[in-house]
Amino acid sequence: MAHEAALEAIWCRALRLPSVAHDADFFDLGGDSLMAVGLFLEIESALGVKLPITAIYDAPTIAAQVELIAAEAAPGYRHLVLLKEGDETQPLFIVHGVGGTVMELAGLGRALDTHRAVYAIQARGLDGAEPPLESIPGMAALYVDVIRGKQPQGPYLIAGYSFGGLVALEMARLLGPENVAELLMIDAFAHPHTWPRKTRLTVRARKLARRVRHMTPRAFASALSRKFFGPKTDRATHVNNWLGEVNPNLPLPLKRARIAGDTALIAYTPLPYAGRATFIRAGKTGAVFPPSARDVWRRLIGDIDIQTTKGDHGSILKEQVGELAKRVSSLLAQRSLSSPASVARIARGAREGDPGGSFGTLRGFSARIFRPFLSPTPGSPSLASTPAAPMLAGDDRRAR
Repeated sequence: MAHEAALEAIWCRALRLPSVAHDADFFDLGGDSLMAVGLFLEIESALGVKLPITAIYDAPTIAAQVELIAAEAAPGYRHLVLLKEGDETQPLFIVHGVGGTVMELAGLGRALDTHRAVYAIQARGLDGAEPPLESIPGMAALYVDVIRGKQPQGPYLIAGYSFGGLVALEMARLLGPENVAELLMIDAFAHPHTWPRKTRLTVRARKLARRVRHMTPRAFASALSRKFFGPKTDRATHVNNWLGEVNPNLPLPLKRARIAGDTALIAYTPLPYAGRATFIRAGKTGAVFPPSARDVWRRLIGDIDIQTTKGDHGSILKEQVGELAKRVSSLLAQRSLSSPASVARIARGAREGDPGGSFGTLRGFSARIFRPFLSPTPGSPSLASTPAAPMLAGDDRRAR
């Protein structure tokens, strides 16, 4: 009971709440990665118990943390974190951002309207037991093995937010388009040095215009003087400026994971992908992201559907996560029976005579493909009576 009372006080301070029920979920209370860091640092200081930050997934309530501390053993590290329970046959896998943790994905997972289970993939090294990976292809290779451990056969539903979208792209390349039912990239861009020249110049002009608007004439003249006559910024500094600073208050394993993510992003140049992808961009691009996702990705992904959701790069997972969840949920519903791999398997069965006899002829093949749409089961709408999937505001299907 002593630990329970102490934990309640620590939780209240970390979440800035007057009281917290002992069965209340950390994420439901608005907890994020920085709050989790503060929570575990204070637990270590007050109780002398050192828990990895990943323990928040295994023990997301005060009651669960009391049991965890009493057991005197931290849970084993795992890459997959369950965000939403559901059908495990073909789950949705969402890759972590540049920092390696998946706490920022918790809200999206809870908001999705889908029958599928939803898993987040967290980076190696967050528990401090192993060094983090420093290349996106290396992460992709590891995570392909991870998702195969959960779902042995494709096709797979793979998604990623920001940095995670790049890892998801590499995973799709490794698996091959025939094993990918959906590749979803959420506001994901490689480093600016990989963008087309026109896009780089446009973003630089926008950043300059934003700075000039808030400058006095004297400050503007001083800035021009430094630009043309001051010391030149070396390429390494310029490259790193886009990423932002690493929070010095992060625990060492998280700091190492973030630095490794930065290293991986700087070294990465996307290669073409022969399959299709959906790209959901933030409606407010700000001054540092490309105004046109199509210009960045169309030469690398020929079949790409670009959609727009409300918010900016950060708020699409926070205040506007409901809008993003609607788009992702709609996409998952459309992908239920449209996987190219499933169609390929049926076609192969038709060609080979299908020993099971379900579609051993062309007629059987056609019936197997179209019967679910044209012959409804009791209580199920037919294709003829089912309205087409609505075009949500901001859809841009012409990009495909």
